[in-house]
Amino acid sequence: MNMKKLMNIFTTALMLVAFLSTSTLMGQEWSKEQKEVWKEVKSGWEAWSKGDTDGAFNSIHDKYLGWNNDDPLPMSKQKWMDTYNKYKDYMTVDHYDLSPARILVEGDNAVVYYYFEFHTTYKKGDKEKSSGMEGRNVEFYVKDNGKWMLFGDMTYIDDDDD
Repeated sequence: MNMKKLMNIFTTALMLVAFLSTSTLMGQEWSKEQKEVWKEVKSGWEAWSKGDTDGAFNSIHDKYLGWNNDDPLPMSKQKWMDTYNKYKDYMTVDHYDLSPARILVEGDNAVVYYYFEFHTTYKKGDKEKSSGMEGRNVEFYVKDNGKWMLFGDMTYIDDDDD
């Protein structure tokens, strides 16, 4: 390979890296509203990880409906709370990680796309089971009396047996 061709490849690679770095940085500059919505997402996960029922459901709208790839029908807030309360005394969250992909805010409505991963341990009596999940969420928020509230979501859990 001659030197001129090698320099062209090197220059093209540098320009591509510079472009991707710039577009990634620009993609991470969020508006005040986007930051507010993401704060609600993180607050809900933080409360859930600590077993705080009130905190976990504080920003979920009473008319909430959410769906995942395991259940045949969307779940109401009450059903989600009942399921959560059934397991929270036996479950510890070992760790979780959230990676935002996109946040769209238009007026009093927002859509949040993000990746999640978490690892839990269930312990009841002498039985103990560890489990990990990862997937993607699309969450729909409405601003109700000045507060961002989760109104609906679609969760896709990657089918990976850990």
